[in-house]
Amino acid sequence: MGQYPNPVLSLIALSNDSMARWIDEMSSDVEDKLCSELRSTHFTIQLDESTLRDSEALLLCYVCFIRDQEMVEEMFARSLQTDTKGSSIFQTLEKYFTDKNIPMENILACATDGAPAMVGRQRGFIALLKNQVLSAFAIHCVVYRQHLVAKALSTRLHTSLQTVIKAVNKIKVSSLHDRLFRQLCQENDKAFERLLLHTEVRWLSKGACLTRFHALFSTVVEFVGN
Repeated sequence: MGQYPNPVLSLIALSNDSMARWIDEMSSDVEDKLCSELRSTHFTIQLDESTLRDSEALLLCYVCFIRDQEMVEEMFARSLQTDTKGSSIFQTLEKYFTDKNIPMENILACATDGAPAMVGRQRGFIALLKNQVLSAFAIHCVVYRQHLVAKALSTRLHTSLQTVIKAVNKIKVSSLHDRLFRQLCQENDKAFERLLLHTEVRWLSKGACLTRFHALFSTVVEFVGN
């Protein structure tokens, strides 16, 4: 009694199965807490489907609700067994809500990217959702609109963006350069230590890449100059 637990814990052998089981148990606990909140509160959702490297279709669901007078955003994912059509997306989400005892009526709204699978009149996700939840309404994703507008940049802004992308890629393409740049950021007492890669995915838009680049601009100039 009274001894530090670290020496004892360090003697316990941890297998890959043990670590995997702990990770699964922790993720399951987090998911259970989220589902418990969704059962008793109204929320909005935003859906997006993606395909992994092994051709597995994945449905990502972002939920937004109020907790203790603050806006909270969480996410869960489910596999799509066949295709990514609106009916398949709705059936997957409906089954998940049924298994977790989450009332579909708690959905206030759904943000969409305007894809046919989401907004189709007959078999789109929104149409199927409204057949079951009459009060739910659809909102076109504002961030997605910004992403579409950003594709039509002026020549000057496009040139500036390409310059930023080349500078970021020059640093990020090499693990050695990335480590040296991180060390330089620490020496300069910067709030950030890494640059962000430009990506077309809308939740990591051009804005995040440019904002981080601007915050580290002096360090980037110093690094590239050397």
